[in-house]
Amino acid sequence: MDYWGLIRRIIIGVLIMASASIMVSTNSVDKVFEQATRWVGYWEQGKKALGLESDTKEANPAVAPSSVAGEAKDTSKDVLKLKELESGLTTFVNYHLFLTEHKYARAYQLLSDNYQQNVAGDYEAWAESYSSTKGIVVSSMDLVSQTEDVIIIQYILHKLIDEGGGTVRREFAGEATLRKDGPVWLIDEIKEKSL
Repeated sequence: MDYWGLIRRIIIGVLIMASASIMVSTNSVDKVFEQATRWVGYWEQGKKALGLESDTKEANPAVAPSSVAGEAKDTSKDVLKLKELESGLTTFVNYHLFLTEHKYARAYQLLSDNYQQNVAGDYEAWAESYSSTKGIVVSSMDLVSQTEDVIIIQYILHKLIDEGGGTVRREFAGEATLRKDGPVWLIDEIKEKSL
């Protein structure tokens, strides 16, 4: 029996249940399942992008101990790469969450110095450009490439914008480049077009 695989599944189940209980306190049940499904999807996409196999591996007694050590080293690199990807994607999602919550200063902090100086410009003008935005939901993210300090993703998001006397929903597709700055990932470039 694969005890490590079983332990991993139990831990993932507990984390999903804990996340779900937090989401239940702020969302409807439909939203909880939608969000949980999306995050499980991101996890699976990340594993596929890194070329990781299924959680279940059969033990092969004929495998030499040195190859097991090499596989463990490679697996730890994959886990680290996956954690970096998760951290970068979290930055991207949090950026849009902060914009939705009108926490512009926190969103602005997730932009690289390069983006702040060359794209966003003056903080007040940048924040004002989001004043009519009621909400932003990132509905999908796909990994394009990943190195030690750069992650490029393609995404689709939906914006609710106040226009005139009503609210309009718009859909956008884009590509974002995230750069690692010390221990954190920051958004360095966003190319976006309306669908």
